[in-house]
Amino acid sequence: EDISPWPLSVFDNRDYDLRSPSEWLALAKDPETGEERPLPALALWRDPADGTGYWRRAVVLQYDSAGEKFEVQYEEAEPTELGGRRGMMEFLPRLRVMFRGEDPEAFANRIEEAYKSRRTADFLLRYNFY
Repeated sequence: EDISPWPLSVFDNRDYDLRSPSEWLALAKDPETGEERPLPALALWRDPADGTGYWRRAVVLQYDSAGEKFEVQYEEAEPTELGGRRGMMEFLPRLRVMFRGEDPEAFANRIEEAYKSRRTADFLLRYNFY
């Protein structure tokens, strides 16, 4: 259970990024026409009822630099108990978007490091303030 008041994205180590968001999106441009195409990725979908999640195939459509989030569109339909809508879109932080061109092991290490850093920060806050 994730009981930390801090969002995991606060502890994201961006040294793991091989490309900037604009560089990732540039990979999706057609070199001949310049037309922007969706960028294949896996996105961590969270069930709104209980917060559980799983990785779903998606495409990245754009990057919101103000919110530091990627807009993704899921390829598969939602689970039927949630209405089964296909093509649902949402804005997600970087730690919930793994591009198909990324090394999955490095991405997993990035998430692990963020969890460990957040756990350490939670411990230090409790130690110093409680």
